[in-house]
Amino acid sequence: MIHVITTVKLNPGSLGEYIPMLQKFVSRSRSEKGCLSYNAAVDVDSDIAIQEMVPDTVMLIEIWESLECLKAHFASDSSEAYRESVKDLVSMVTMRVMNPLA
Repeated sequence: MIHVITTVKLNPGSLGEYIPMLQKFVSRSRSEKGCLSYNAAVDVDSDIAIQEMVPDTVMLIEIWESLECLKAHFASDSSEAYRESVKDLVSMVTMRVMNPLA
């Protein structure tokens, strides 16, 4: 099992335009072979002292059966089309691919 955390930093003010495209992509991704979980989230102000609030940022939280399934998803036509459709809204993307410990 593979856990993935992707940070999508958006250009200021583009969240409203980005959300519908992301929702379609998340829905398609959830139906792909090996996808156990695929969710997107934004910060909520919790008043917890250690929380880092990051504006214009979306986190993608994924769980895949295997690294091979993740790689197939990343290389899929759907993923390519999504990246192309949002490229003018996104300023930076980083990804962490991890093995669960507990």
